[in-house]
Amino acid sequence: MSKSQHYFKNSFFKELTKTTQKVNTPLNSVTGIKGLFGHSISKSTRAVLQFLQDHEPGGGFGQYFTSELALPETDIANTFMWLLSQAKIELFAQVFTNSVMIGTDSGGQQYYVGLDPKHPEIFLHNSGVLDMKFLADSPESFAYLNHIYEDFVAFTDNHQIDFESIIDGVLPHEPEIASFQEELKLLSKKINLADDSDVYSNYQEICNGLNGSELMATSSTNLQNAYDNAFWIMRLLTHNFETPPANIKSRFKTNIKDLENGTELLYWLWHFYFTGEDSTLNNLCNQCKNHPAKIVRDAALVIDILLKKPNELTELNYLRLQRDLLVKGVSPTFEKEIDVAFLKPDKQDDYTISSSKKVLIKNPDDHRAWDQLAYAYNTKKNWEKAQIAAEKSLAIHPNSYYAWFQHGIALHEQKQYQKALLSYDHALCYNGHPNLWTNKILALLESDKFSEAIGHLVHQRIKVDAAKEFVTNYQEGSIKLEEIETLLGKL
Repeated sequence: MSKSQHYFKNSFFKELTKTTQKVNTPLNSVTGIKGLFGHSISKSTRAVLQFLQDHEPGGGFGQYFTSELALPETDIANTFMWLLSQAKIELFAQVFTNSVMIGTDSGGQQYYVGLDPKHPEIFLHNSGVLDMKFLADSPESFAYLNHIYEDFVAFTDNHQIDFESIIDGVLPHEPEIASFQEELKLLSKKINLADDSDVYSNYQEICNGLNGSELMATSSTNLQNAYDNAFWIMRLLTHNFETPPANIKSRFKTNIKDLENGTELLYWLWHFYFTGEDSTLNNLCNQCKNHPAKIVRDAALVIDILLKKPNELTELNYLRLQRDLLVKGVSPTFEKEIDVAFLKPDKQDDYTISSSKKVLIKNPDDHRAWDQLAYAYNTKKNWEKAQIAAEKSLAIHPNSYYAWFQHGIALHEQKQYQKALLSYDHALCYNGHPNLWTNKILALLESDKFSEAIGHLVHQRIKVDAAKEFVTNYQEGSIKLEEIETLLGKL
């Protein structure tokens, strides 16, 4: 057993339980995920998923934090319909890449574990640029990297060693240094930090300082390719019109029996739907109706109804409109409907409100539907209704960062800055998305808490002088309020 495997098995979860509480849940998410994707998963992946099910979100290891499993429950009649109702690209990224999101970091980046039983790899999803990168060959290696980093930081603190000097390659004469170098060497074929990113730049700097080299492992699965190939489809399924890549071609020759996990099948089902290849699509749908993965069976059922029963699933007319626009081009018959579906965001918000209400009539305890309702009301600037919807969600699921975020926005826009700041702080306990920090800094500025705003800007890795200049410009009125968000993004 390697050191990383030994640490993962014997220490990793014990450390996590110190930062989060256990919950009593009747769910069996691990079994549900296996049924959803139709195949077995590795022991280490199963252990991570079991922990996420049994403990509240927010457990910290290194700079990373566990999150809630955001997947359809097994008792939902049609899981693909549920995904469509959520319209979140992060959820589609999971099913199109055969992976599950397991956590976030302080910058809002999301971490996915691959469900391939032989290759339980960790990938980073950058929600800002919608990009996915390989990070580690397994949960064991990923956890161990965090362990080494934490130990190294503690070592420099205890020995009063200048952290920056080590990053610059000036190594002190301490025997522990050789140990850290050896540990990183063991991970050299298991971790990829070659692609520079703010998220793991601290790790990369330590690697360069101690070993003078980058960690440059490569992935064994095609998860990144699957994400890139399906990106245009994910955009179409999340209400964003996206023209397929110019070089897109039908190359489906794989025997359906060879596609155990169904991820590739999902791609081809929607590929043929949006490119209008109905003969091939009908044949594939018929084959998929008995596939072991529930997500594949449900997707085939949705497409079958879209093709053969246009009067059913009328709430998904936007999919029909997008297909017609792609296959036939804009025609006079559809011009008005396409305009409503794509060019008028308020109509999409009306759709979100009506579909969320339909869900809540059947199940008033669906906190995700309340989340969507709060988001739609905020988008329509109906702040009071958004606040109420967010509070309904929080009464059911008080650890939902998304509900706290929407609650903060609603209060913020009603100029209740102190309450908004409390809501943003609650949200930041569970997710460090950049938009949350931006909104909190805006609320601090608008409530004249300038020193705190400077502190938060510095916390976001903005240099002190730049932070002070930014806040001074705001105080003097040389920055307009509507310009702040754009400038914060640039900073």
